[in-house]
Amino acid sequence: MFQRAMSFLALFSVLFIAVLFIAIDFWLFISNNVSLVSWFFDV
Repeated sequence: MFQRAMSFLALFSVLFIAVLFIAIDFWLFISNNVSLVSWFFDV
């Protein structure tokens, strides 16, 4: 049971970080037309 809770917590944290990253990237793109994705991947 504990191991299952830990794996669920890890999955949730990964999803949370991804959503947070997308939200920050979207906000930066709206505010000053700079995208973090373009920084990282040189698009």
